[in-house]
Amino acid sequence: MTEATSLIDERFFDLDSIAYTEPQCLLKIKYENNLAQEPDVYVRYNLTQKSDIYSLGVVLWEISSGKPPFRSFIPRESLAIHILKGNREEPMEKDTPQQYIELYKKCWDNVPDKRPEMNEILEILTNIYYQKIDEIEHIYEKWEIDKGSTCENKELNCFIKESQLKAKHYDKVIEWIPFDKLKKIQEIGKGGSGTVYSATWLDGKRIRSKENNKLVSKREECKVALKPSIKKVIKDISKEFKTFVEFGNQKDFFEIFGITYSPKQDVYFMVCQYADRGNLWQYLEENFRKLTWAVKLELLFYAAYNLSRIHNMGYVHKNIHSGNILLVNTNGTADIKPYISDFGLSNRIEYKTSGGEIFGVLPYVAPEILLGNEYTTAADIYSFGIILTEVSTGIPPYYEIINYDNDNELAAKICKGLRPEFGKGTPDIYIELAKQCMDEDQKKRPSAGKVCQKLFNWYHIFDFECLNEEEVKIKKAFLNDNKTEILGPINREHNIYTSKVIKTQMISDAFNMLSGGFYISDSMTPDDIYWQGYRYEYGIEVEKDENRAFKIYQVSAEKNNPNGMYQVGYCYHLGIGVEADEHKAFTHYLESAKNDNSMGIFKAAICYYYGIGIEKNGKESENWIKK
Repeated sequence: MTEATSLIDERFFDLDSIAYTEPQCLLKIKYENNLAQEPDVYVRYNLTQKSDIYSLGVVLWEISSGKPPFRSFIPRESLAIHILKGNREEPMEKDTPQQYIELYKKCWDNVPDKRPEMNEILEILTNIYYQKIDEIEHIYEKWEIDKGSTCENKELNCFIKESQLKAKHYDKVIEWIPFDKLKKIQEIGKGGSGTVYSATWLDGKRIRSKENNKLVSKREECKVALKPSIKKVIKDISKEFKTFVEFGNQKDFFEIFGITYSPKQDVYFMVCQYADRGNLWQYLEENFRKLTWAVKLELLFYAAYNLSRIHNMGYVHKNIHSGNILLVNTNGTADIKPYISDFGLSNRIEYKTSGGEIFGVLPYVAPEILLGNEYTTAADIYSFGIILTEVSTGIPPYYEIINYDNDNELAAKICKGLRPEFGKGTPDIYIELAKQCMDEDQKKRPSAGKVCQKLFNWYHIFDFECLNEEEVKIKKAFLNDNKTEILGPINREHNIYTSKVIKTQMISDAFNMLSGGFYISDSMTPDDIYWQGYRYEYGIEVEKDENRAFKIYQVSAEKNNPNGMYQVGYCYHLGIGVEADEHKAFTHYLESAKNDNSMGIFKAAICYYYGIGIEKNGKESENWIKK
């Protein structure tokens, strides 16, 4: 090895990675020893975040050039010395923005402190990206888009333009829709994301049709729905709308036309297809008595088909309920087609959410989700199973028992196995499918594709006369009248049927209580809880149950109720509903004494005097007696 290369750290002689390596790491750093007899010691340079920035700068150059750095440098062994002298690859200026070139030059500066921070790099790259998107103009002519109709927010405008570049069909292009192009705005409903409106869109939806054997593109004024964003930050709004648009660009999905902004409300809206037949729960309420199973099965099949498409695209919907299945008259006929909507919560299957809170309509949420587990496609299937029961009865799930003190009690019972009832006359094969969808074990639930296939087979039986014996049996089962009486009027505005934040930890606590044989309502005070335990201990108006009494006393004590603290100590002292433990008895007596409970004070003094659960201490006993 030459004298020049002897100062190079041989550990970095991986010739393929030298070009990306922090230059300071390539050089041996000599550590001067005070002892002359000791040999020289060399220490390795400590890598920092700035070292990564250097490597990123080389990668940025590689992206612009389309080739590896220093590919033709010979001999490769001398490359480290070449880089240490400050040499870098030549900038590729053709078709590369100057701002981009300056950025990677800063990143690979020989002095680490002169390199930019990561947030600065992201900001520069984002600005370059927006600039390049703005320079693309061919889409205006291709899709007949008004150049003047652009969003003032560059991030959202970039998102819209990206979507236009990806569009494959004239009638699937989304656009920025100025709010003054929307007239006759009326409120049509409220949801978890806010108020939904209908409006007349003056420019109208894009239509491509054949006229005189020619393909004609035109626009027609139409009625649309305005759905507010559930997000407030532009970055989050773009992500939310991106999911809507990805589905809206597909065939057989709810149509998305564009995005608008209401200055008065300071809200961004998704402009989408107007569901002229409302949603499924409205349709069931208004038409259930005259609906045949043939119609029900057809509606369910198309909804299941929609769900299978969502799952096949790699998404979990996360908010399936009958209010999110919208019904539309197709092609101006009396035929009604359902579409799953409201993709604001949808995520890729592999996406993990933060624990503690979910958003949804509680009766439709799978038990494993209520207990804080991650969403899967099986959770959507559970929700669809709940819809199967709703179509069977014509009433919302758990409608007859919504007089629970609070949502957590119902949620806990669902986690314990509670499920909605089925209507009289519902075929056994239908009940079996719904129960499979609502199985406690998510692994036993069928896929959306299998649900779709079964519903397809059943509803198509009504289209044919030549049926085998099994098909005749199925058809007869569905032709039996459903004798269920609709409860009316149905209060769909009950809090339990609205989309809202659900706190899974509170449900887990309620579930654990219920598993212990009791339930404590949030409306109960700590003192109420104590007296409930007292009733169970002595069998007052309830069957005597000392084990349950002890658990309820514990809850009261945890809520800082002095009587509850004393009673837990008393139970431990005498072994009431729990194995006797004098030390635990003393601990709870003392805790209640510190909270000025007179019986707790007396028992603490007794424990100190006689050494019950604690060493004898006459002085401490006397101190407590004086209190």
